[in-house]
Amino acid sequence: MYEGLKKLEKALQKRGKSLRMHRAIFGHIKAHPVVQISLVNIRIVYEGLGELEKAFEMYEQSLKMDLVTLGRTSPILLSLRLFAIMHSCINELVSCTKL
Repeated sequence: MYEGLKKLEKALQKRGKSLRMHRAIFGHIKAHPVVQISLVNIRIVYEGLGELEKAFEMYEQSLKMDLVTLGRTSPILLSLRLFAIMHSCINELVSCTKL
């Protein structure tokens, strides 16, 4: 378990560096897909670390970009929202079964 945690922490450092680079390059564009992918990658690592509040912050930033690029009524965005809700519910169930 310790080894896995170390790998996730290292991944978080690398993903954070990547996000900073992408924001420096594409920051002038309000919602660039490369920045959004970096946010999603960081969210996944935070979920792996069990830091769900930070993961949710990354999700919210990514969702705001989706709203800019796709619009509120986009079928793609609605599907992503549904997936996120389902994923959150599954995580809640898994956490509850570990108690």
